[in-house]
Amino acid sequence: MASSVAVAAASDDEEVIEGESKAPEAKQLRADGFSEYLHGNYPRAITLLETADALSLSPHSGRSSYILYYCYLMTGDYRRALTVAQSIANETPFSAVAYEQIGIVELSQGHHAVAIDYFQKALDFDAHPTRVHFYMGLAQERLKKNTARDKSFQDAEKEYLQILKKNPKDFSSNYELAALYLYWNQGLDQVPQLLQNCRDNYQQSNIEELPNDKKLYAQYYLPLLDGIYLYRKGAAAESLNILSGAIVHLPDGVKADLSEIYYYLGQDHFALGRKEQAKSFLEKSVVMDPSGIYSDAAKEVIRKTASLD
Repeated sequence: MASSVAVAAASDDEEVIEGESKAPEAKQLRADGFSEYLHGNYPRAITLLETADALSLSPHSGRSSYILYYCYLMTGDYRRALTVAQSIANETPFSAVAYEQIGIVELSQGHHAVAIDYFQKALDFDAHPTRVHFYMGLAQERLKKNTARDKSFQDAEKEYLQILKKNPKDFSSNYELAALYLYWNQGLDQVPQLLQNCRDNYQQSNIEELPNDKKLYAQYYLPLLDGIYLYRKGAAAESLNILSGAIVHLPDGVKADLSEIYYYLGQDHFALGRKEQAKSFLEKSVVMDPSGIYSDAAKEVIRKTASLD
């Protein structure tokens, strides 16, 4: 669920950073970096934001740091993502999000016990993001603590339902609860309505009229969940068709998301009896994000394909 990580998105307000008055070009580079981030051009966003930092003689801060963290995370540069997350935690030690961010990086690197410690720190705050329960469950699953995983997933479900009771159209809660059900393989009958609630947030009938961040969801992230849903329901051919269309709109430079879609494309081919195609996609899934949450699962399906030879 990397796509649901909440970051401080670029807004219409300009971020003023000390030192930029002496390097006005840094201000424009930073604005361009925010724009590239919203387009899903993460490597380009990193280049522009890093250059802005160098020109302004000031370390990234505020929105810039959150966006750089997200871009590093999505492109698999976990070392730099961790450095930024730790800097954010030092600046805002009373923020649950800061500890969540560190936990996600540690989870992405396969440091599951460390990740659990940071997720627990985030959950100790009353104002924690609900998705932290989901990430906690992922880390517990990797340590084969399935009872604890289910408890974390149940806690996430409970909090999402509480939010949706008050605000049925809340985009993040609809999307994240749908992603939770699909990963957990429970509550599948609720998924179509949750995804429709997400789409109801988009007033324009023409996707091209949507803001760039919403366009990414409309063209990639929501179809990804559609495809996973169809796979879970046993409609592999339909899932393969939707996922193959969605991958065209995959954001540039991503690692974990590419690993995820390769995993499900491999599963669809495996379900359709296409062993060689399945193996190819599953091996790509492992290569893209070797310590990620789909790596072990992909390796297990690869072993199944080998046993059928």
